[in-house]
Amino acid sequence: MQRTATLRTLLALLLLAQVVFAAPRLQDAAGPPRQVERFVGLEVKGIVVDGERRYTEERLRAALGIAVGDRLTLEEVEEGIEYLWSLFQVRAEVDGRDVDGGVELRLVVTELPADLEPRFIGNDGVKLDKILEWAELEDHRELFLHQVARVTARVLDGYHREGYYFAEVQPVIRELREGDDPDAPGDVIFEIIEGPQVHVKKVVIHGNQSLPDRGFWFWADGLRAQSKLELKGPSLFDWSGKEFVEETLRADLLAMRTVYRDHGYLNAVVELDRLEFSEDRSGVVVHVAVDEGQPFVVTSVEVQAFSRRPHPDGDRWRPLEDPAELVYDEQALLDELSLRPGKVYTTPLVRADHAALRDFYGKDGYIEHPSLGPKYSWAWLEPELIYDLERAEVKVIYRVAQGRPVRIREIKVNGATHTKDAVIRREISVDPGELADMKEIRASLRRLTSSGYFTDERNRLEHRDPTFRFIPTDQEGLVDIEFAVEEGRVVDFQIAGGVDSNDGLFGIVSLSMRNFDITDLPSSFWGAFGEVYRKEAFHGAGQTLLIEVSPGSQYDRSRIRFVEPDIFGLQRKRVALDVELSQYDRLYEDYDEKRTGRKVRFGYTLGFNTNVWVGINNQDVLIDNVDGDVNLTDPALLSLAAQVGSTSLIGLTLDLDHRDTDTAFNPHDGRVVSWDNEFSTHTLGSNWEYWKSTLTWDEYVPVGSSTEEVRPGIRVALGGGITLPYGRSDFVPYTERFFLGGYSTVRGFRFRGVGPNADVSGTPLGGESMVRASLEYRHPIYSITRPGSYEKVEMLRFHVFTDAGVLGPAYDNLDFDETRMSAGFGFGLMYPFPIVFNFGWPVRDGEFDRHQVFSFSLAFR
Repeated sequence: MQRTATLRTLLALLLLAQVVFAAPRLQDAAGPPRQVERFVGLEVKGIVVDGERRYTEERLRAALGIAVGDRLTLEEVEEGIEYLWSLFQVRAEVDGRDVDGGVELRLVVTELPADLEPRFIGNDGVKLDKILEWAELEDHRELFLHQVARVTARVLDGYHREGYYFAEVQPVIRELREGDDPDAPGDVIFEIIEGPQVHVKKVVIHGNQSLPDRGFWFWADGLRAQSKLELKGPSLFDWSGKEFVEETLRADLLAMRTVYRDHGYLNAVVELDRLEFSEDRSGVVVHVAVDEGQPFVVTSVEVQAFSRRPHPDGDRWRPLEDPAELVYDEQALLDELSLRPGKVYTTPLVRADHAALRDFYGKDGYIEHPSLGPKYSWAWLEPELIYDLERAEVKVIYRVAQGRPVRIREIKVNGATHTKDAVIRREISVDPGELADMKEIRASLRRLTSSGYFTDERNRLEHRDPTFRFIPTDQEGLVDIEFAVEEGRVVDFQIAGGVDSNDGLFGIVSLSMRNFDITDLPSSFWGAFGEVYRKEAFHGAGQTLLIEVSPGSQYDRSRIRFVEPDIFGLQRKRVALDVELSQYDRLYEDYDEKRTGRKVRFGYTLGFNTNVWVGINNQDVLIDNVDGDVNLTDPALLSLAAQVGSTSLIGLTLDLDHRDTDTAFNPHDGRVVSWDNEFSTHTLGSNWEYWKSTLTWDEYVPVGSSTEEVRPGIRVALGGGITLPYGRSDFVPYTERFFLGGYSTVRGFRFRGVGPNADVSGTPLGGESMVRASLEYRHPIYSITRPGSYEKVEMLRFHVFTDAGVLGPAYDNLDFDETRMSAGFGFGLMYPFPIVFNFGWPVRDGEFDRHQVFSFSLAFR
């Protein structure tokens, strides 16, 4: 029986080999016979088809591509024969005969053996649809016999990618018997022995003494974490462990070798030691052996210069490199480097040296950018390393293509279909005639991005953020720089709702236009909506218009705000106007507060990121419905008692703000600083006289490897304030005191839950002075790639934090022994709508403080 099966298998393989090797010969032999040549140029009067079986004459004639009435050419005949093979896998020959007025062609086809519906058996763990996808037969089931070997390899590769390490795929072709029709369809059966799906139970690394594994989760470090191994054992979110795939194993081994080389172990060996399978072969322990060797120490560092020129065979070839003289003294360059003799050769030091030399050259117009081309662009070439393997030493020769210094001839803007040119150019800090300065060019690009005019936070995957490129000119040493932008989502009409642990349930109806133009009226009333949506009306001047109505269970808000950032069209040294009307209605636990505000400010631009503002602020405040448990006779609550009813707060304002971030929303890098001052005085009609000053500083610092698309980050938030009465007032109004607690200040405490508090009712007393600080580490959990690029977009993040804050009952009485502290963690969904969950626990609290472990902010749009 076994012998018979073996013979059948051999016969099947012989038949398969015959088909595989014969098919190319059949097609090579096919072609226009010589007889056709003598008919070239004659009119085709008819086409006769012989030999067809599975395909109709009409389909074969159409595939040949020659129509009755055409003048015959050899090129059409050859193309038709090739197309018939590619489309139907048929051997074709064309000849002809003379007829009145032209030629009648005869198309003779020989159809290769095929299985119209190949079968797969034994696929218990994988569905047939998936196998057909692997075999590339999902769109058709017809299988020509010469394709069997390729299909077998594809299916087997698919099984291996799914972790079926022991899978086997054996094609069986039915033998032709005596009396069978030689043109009958073939019969192919793929016999599959799947075996178990193998999962990784553990990856054991032997010999990684210099990079031991330590820590866990986001704080893990060592060889395993730095290599970002794909093969992993069971975890909290994957109880079975990763599927064992040899291709993934090879990639992991390469990643570990790369990590060692990055750390200076240039001759480290990382290889598979053994695979230890479980008894049922469904699990495997992967043993990896590491021979670290010694870290290579630098003996000397040199810098060599080259000039580049285009390859004579075209741009697809690497530019040619010719030795050149250094523009600067070599010692001046060496002084800029971090890698020095005696240090271990590591990739981070090499990257730092790359940046140092790039910036050193860049200050004098030697720019590194691919759009400049090899003639002008400064470029970092692969360093030359001369090894001494016995001593584990290396001589380093840095190689740079110096390019040529370039000046800016013209600054162009592309893609701003509706935004005024001046709005863009006021953010650009380089001018025509200047040496190109990459630091300022990048800063300009950063400002264009963070303006929000050319971004779309709701469609980050499809929208292109601003970019730039250099355009060579016909003038030596002069280039144009082009900033490419795409009009962003600047018109937001929202009907939104959400829940907030500080403000409760809320709804929002708002119209926000960030790149507004009050003078750009629509052409007609009926077409206004469409023109605004297409950015053809009320768009392009860089103004801001906000109209918002937000009813809620605890907090109602409505406001109208208009900002003109450049009243006189000065571009650089701008004068701005900010007008706002607002009304707030807040239900606190101890009283209700209604506030109507009117504010006018004039601003002046200092540089590109800083503004100073002066103005007047007029607020009418109504305090009523004071809770019966609140003792208004308590001396600590005199400011609240004195403010019950209606009061008017009118004062002058002096503010300063600075913003330099990578994006307008959810920044990862940069800082935001704000210093606000208000002087309320009876002279202007205020019922109270006081001065209030508040300073906040938010710093965003990316950490981790600079090669990561979405990097972890640290946010440091600092805040401080002081308010004090003067003139006819003995104390500061209660509503203008400082309060702490809630997700935006000190998490782990309820909104306004940080003391001091009244002894009986627990009413927060607030403070005339305040200091707060927050340190937050943010780690991206899940990111996706923006379509059409390699750029990653953060979707979900995890963060840990610690908050602290203290309130001083009086402006000169800030006792840091009363500091409250908390710590916790949280999760945030960054896209497509913001959700932030925080879990905080007080580490240090005070009497009558109100705690809140869970806080959140959630909004749907």
